[in-house]
Amino acid sequence: MVIIDRIYITQLRKIFPEISDAKIEVFTLFVYGMTRKDIANLKGVSVQAVSKALRELCDVYGVSKHDVLKTVYAIRLDLYNHLDCRVESTV
Repeated sequence: MVIIDRIYITQLRKIFPEISDAKIEVFTLFVYGMTRKDIANLKGVSVQAVSKALRELCDVYGVSKHDVLKTVYAIRLDLYNHLDCRVESTV
């Protein structure tokens, strides 16, 4: 089940090309404050599946704590937006 709009997922895929759409969704929902239980209920999966996805995201980004993922997300999003604006202004 897709919770986040497909257009937004497409934009996020440019920022996080190394992870699947499903992980982008879990990542985004977690970053914006949803608990593992809330994400699991919304997506129709187990809390363990959400926790596993977050652990795998920690491995991908080389961080040891789930909360650090929020910083990774914010920095990547900000950097992408900054670079994207610079590219558009030079065209």
